[in-house]
Parts: sequence; structure tokens; C-alpha cells
Amino acid sequence: MAATDRTLPAQKLTDKYVRNLRPVIDVRLVVPDASLKGFAFRLTEGGDRSFTYRYRFGGEQRRAVWRYVPDDPVLSLAAARDGAGEIVQAIAKGIDPKTLRAAPDSPAADRTFSAALGKYFTDPLVIFDRKTGERRATMGERKKMIERDVSSALGRRPMAEITKRDCRDTLEAVHDRACKLAEKRERLRAKIERREPDPDRWAKAGATSNRLRAYLHHFFAWAIRKDYIKENPVSGIERLAPEISRDRVLTDAEIRSIWKACDALNHPQAEAVKFLLLSGQRLGQVQEMRWPEIESEPGKIGTEWALKRRRTKNKEAQLLPLVEDMRTLLGARPRIAGCEWVFTVSGKNPPGSFDPIKKKIDEVSGVTDWILHDCRRTLASGMARLRIAPHVIEAVLNHKTGVIKGVAAIYNRYQYLDEQRHALEAWCAHVRRVLNPPAGNVEELAVRSGATA
Repeated sequence: MAATDRTLPAQKLTDKYVRNLRPVIDVRLVVPDASLKGFAFRLTEGGDRSFTYRYRFGGEQRRAVWRYVPDDPVLSLAAARDGAGEIVQAIAKGIDPKTLRAAPDSPAADRTFSAALGKYFTDPLVIFDRKTGERRATMGERKKMIERDVSSALGRRPMAEITKRDCRDTLEAVHDRACKLAEKRERLRAKIERREPDPDRWAKAGATSNRLRAYLHHFFAWAIRKDYIKENPVSGIERLAPEISRDRVLTDAEIRSIWKACDALNHPQAEAVKFLLLSGQRLGQVQEMRWPEIESEPGKIGTEWALKRRRTKNKEAQLLPLVEDMRTLLGARPRIAGCEWVFTVSGKNPPGSFDPIKKKIDEVSGVTDWILHDCRRTLASGMARLRIAPHVIEAVLNHKTGVIKGVAAIYNRYQYLDEQRHALEAWCAHVRRVLNPPAGNVEELAVRSGATA
């Protein structure tokens, strides 16, 4: 027997209401919206949920439909309301609503930004590096940035209707948001350092918009190859922020202050920052360090940290010597049953954002205008001052290119493990002297501008 319609009393529709309403056998429930005449929620006996809007144009009775999926920003109550509002505005201007963007459940929806984006992030040639076959390291950030900053504005727009002005507006909004955040941070730093805020420090911010620009350019280039569009709307849009190469190197006094602040905070992420100072490795690698990577046998710290290709930026497997100071720090970390993450905070997952702990370190240490990646540059500069050979420093940093290039780089697969170990021992010995200086016998390493980053 075909289901019959049952119209319930009008409600002010909310996400909670439409999500929790339960289907009825042999009945299609219809709930009119009390705030917009003609707008209603429909629930079939099979559990399919949708919104409808009945309207008249040119003497013709019509109905627009939007599918509803809980927690989906594109197929949501808000999106359906926006769609109905656009129809109302179009009718008021004498425009045929059929010329507007497609409803999410119409055939034209396959040509929308959201539909194309979904296919983009499932394309193996996008997800995996063509040369190594490894998953691209930026995919998570790429997906998060586009969905957060672009999909909300352009999600239901047909790909062919997205203009350069649309993309520019989106990028400018991201740039402005980043500059406001940089201004907030600079004012906090100025307050800690008891000085006037420097407007130049936030006027040059906004490099996040440059990364989003690159990600969107790649997406639209893919869309051209898949015949969604003919031209890339991001082409010709200039970078909105300068790409400033950082040359910040921590002084010995700053290393001492940061280390003492980490001791005072007594937090797993603060211990990770200390390991960054000792090892010069990338934050993401230290953040997701696992016990099996550093153990020679269960429960015993080994003499090397083994990183697989998927865990490194350049997709080159890395074997980093763990010298005594590094093993001592790692050995002091508590082990939690069922958790393989070394610097875990929750006991279940790797640590999350380091921004809160970095802010506390700044406040306790008094050291500002630095980022965690500066630990890597500080180690490189310090090793150079200790007369460590450049190719050994690059091996410690796991740089794919540098001093050894071209044919030599192809055939030279020697990992310089002994040399790396001596270099790290020398650097850690220097850090020990910085933390516990002999009375009246302290000589700070001079900062070397432009050291390897």
C-alpha cells in the first residue's frame, strides 16, 4: 500500500527536531515551517528526510526540494532555508528561480562545487604521490581548509558559475582573518615585553591565504581535466601576503629560558618542545612519535629513531641516532597501557595543537616572536658553529637536497649515522652547558644568520 501524507502542526523547524523525528509505517510525515510559508520538512516511512518549498512563478505551481543529511553543512536545514530565501528574492525581482543554483538532490547538483570536491578528494591521483605512491602529507590540511573556508560560501554553486571574484573574496576573507589573529598575538607579545605593538608584524601576516590559493588552484586544474570547467578561476590571482623566509635563531639565553619554562609547566607537550630543541626534528614527526619507532625491544629505548617514508616530509625514510640526553628524556615519559604515543596528553591519541602550550611557554619564559620550527634552525646554526660538516647537518635534518646534489645525491646513499651521532652528542653537550653553565666560563655561540632551516 502506498504511503499517505500526514501533515503535522506547524513547527519552527530546528536541526534537533528534524533529526529526532521518527518515521511512521505507511505514512509520509509533512511538517510545515511556522516561520516561512510554503517551507516544510518531509520524512518518508523509509527514513528519507528532505525540505520542500512550494511557490508560484508565472502562474505555475512549483516545488523545490533539498535533501537533508544530519551534520552536513551542505545538505542542512540552514542551506535549505538559504535556498528558499533565494527563491523568494528571485521572484521579487521577476527572475525565474529555475535559473538559480541547483538544489542538492537535482541532477545538476553533480556539477556543484561540493559534488566536484567530493570526487576530487577520492581521486587516487590526487590523494597519492605519483612518484612514491605514498599519501600526500598535505591532504588533511588541504581538505580541512577548503571545506572550512570555501565550501560554506560556494558549496552549492555550479562549478561553471564560480568566478575569479568569488575566489578572490574567499581568499581575502581568509587573509583578513589571519591578520586579525596576528594582531591579537602581537598585542599580547607587546604586553608581555612591555612595549608598543608593531603594526608591521600583523600587516605582513596572512600567508595562510597563500596556501589556500595553491590548494584551490590545484583543485580547479583537476576540474578542468575532468571537464567541469574550461578555465581556472584562481589563475591570475596574486598572493595576498608576502612569503617571508624566517631566519630566527634562538640565543643560548633563550634556550635556557624556554627549557626552564618547560620544566615549570611539567606537561607532555612541553617535554616534546624540549625534544625539539635537542633533536631539531619537525614538529609533526615528534608530535606523532610512537614507542615502537624508538624501542630496541618492548620497554627499552633504543639507539635510533626509525621513521618510515610516510612519516617524513620528503618521503625519505629516516634513521636518527638517539644520543644519551635524548634517550634520558624519552625514558622519563610514562607509558600508558594500550597507547603507543610517546607525548600523548589524553592517553589515547597523539597530542593536539601546540598553540596553547606555546603561549604558556612564552608567558613563563618571556621569550616571544619565535615559533617551534625555529628549534630546527637553531640546531642547524649551532652545529655549524660547532664545526659540524654541512652534509652531516643535512643528514640530521633529513634534507633531501643541499650540499650533495645531482648525480652524487642519487648514488650517495650513505646515511652518516656515526657522524650524525657525534654531531648530536656535540649539540646536546652544548645544550647541557647552556642549562648548567660553569661559573665564570660561559661563551655563547654566536647567532649565524641564514643557517639551514
